[in-house]
Formats: sequence, C-alpha cells, structure tokens
Amino acid sequence: MSNLLLISMHKILNSFKSATFIVYVLMLTQTLQVNAQWISKKVDNGFDDPIYLALVRSTEDDNYLKLENYDDGFEKGVVLFLGGEYYCSEESVFIELSFQVNGVNKKYSRTCLIQNSETPIAVISTDLLKEDFLKDFKACTTMKIRITDYECESNSQVIYSYKMSGSTAALNFVNTP
Repeated sequence: MSNLLLISMHKILNSFKSATFIVYVLMLTQTLQVNAQWISKKVDNGFDDPIYLALVRSTEDDNYLKLENYDDGFEKGVVLFLGGEYYCSEESVFIELSFQVNGVNKKYSRTCLIQNSETPIAVISTDLLKEDFLKDFKACTTMKIRITDYECESNSQVIYSYKMSGSTAALNFVNTP
C-alpha cells in the first residue's frame, strides 16, 4: 500500500511540476511580448488637446524610444526621442541608427540635442514624417542605436536594440489622432 501511495504522490508532484513549468513559460512569454512591441496611448488631462504617443522599450529594458505628436498652432508633426538614458553632455550626443530591413542594415547618423529635465531625452527627430529614414523606420524588424557621448571621460559608447514590430501602426496612431 505504501508503494502505491508513493507512486501516486510522485505522479501528483510530476504533474504539479509540469503545470508550474507551463505557467512559468506563459508568464515569461507575456513578459517578453511586453518588451517587444510598441505601446500606444492617448493622454487627455481634460483641459488641453489630447496627446497621442507611442513607446517601445529596448530589448535590454534600459531605455525607450518615444513618438509624440505636436501641434503648436503653426506647425505639427511627430517627434522621435530617446529617453531613460544618462548623458554626460548637457547639450548634445552623437547617435547612429541602424535599421534592419530584409536582412540588410541601413545606417544613418546625426547629432541629437539633449533636452534637460528631471529625465533628460535625446531628440532624434523633430519631425519623423520628413526624415530620410522614415521608410526604413516603418519597414525594419530591428532598430539599433549607438550613442556616443563625447563629454564622458571615456568617450562612452553604448548600443541598444529595439524590436520594431508594430512601428507603422504606432506611427499612424500618433500621427492621425
């Protein structure tokens, strides 16, 4: 009788381990999916015109790219910036962009102004819709950014990667409120 009980307990424990493993895999998959897609959001304070924005975190989860619409009454467009990063410079950093489109890396570079606040941001584009890299932004599967901050003692360079699935939908959401 005790052998039968041990066998039953072993089967129960094994099924519990399998169920725990399945739950763990499902939770891990959900976590990875959150970091691998653009999140679009409408922010409305009830007084001003709503702001439409979209955000994607780096695969390293260290920082984020953000799209935000603007309309100051004279001009309107979509701003692209990099946030969640520390910069030695208070004015500008050099940023290289690499868009992987059909297995080919399309590269662009520019000096980006730093907008200082409690959380500084690097403004990559003040109007994404007029950029030479817009087509590659919308078509790429992965985007990499290399930041060179010449104000740091070591001329620090860091590289971040972003999964770009949903980038066109995010841009359309931000651009057509």
